[in-house]
Amino acid sequence: MSAFIVSEDNLYRVINSITKIEGYTNDLKEIKEQAISQPKKLFNKLNTLNRYSISQRYKDEKFTKDNTYPFVLSKYNETVLNSNKYQNLKSFTCFLYQSCEGQAEQTPLYKLLSKISSDIAYSIVSSTEEYKKAKWD
Repeated sequence: MSAFIVSEDNLYRVINSITKIEGYTNDLKEIKEQAISQPKKLFNKLNTLNRYSISQRYKDEKFTKDNTYPFVLSKYNETVLNSNKYQNLKSFTCFLYQSCEGQAEQTPLYKLLSKISSDIAYSIVSSTEEYKKAKWD
């Protein structure tokens, strides 16, 4: 399979998803706070992780922190307004898939994002009527 650098909109949707998580542990509280109060900083971290993963997959792709997308607040706000929890989850899953090459998936950020993605998926599924009606045992 090939790996690619995700779009800016994908990164914006991942950040939007993070703003909605329940933060019970310090790392979850911290990343949620960063998503809310410093989305540009988190955007840059996500962008860097994805590009680092690509450099791990394709050895001829030299990893640099240059050539990253700029964070545009108006575009972020527009993306947030035009997305929903299902699109956000799909974008989050895409981001993780495109950012798991080599040592990238061993980073603390990747591991935290993976947990968040699972929590979001569970939250969506557990809120459906089918899930509520399903037997516990």
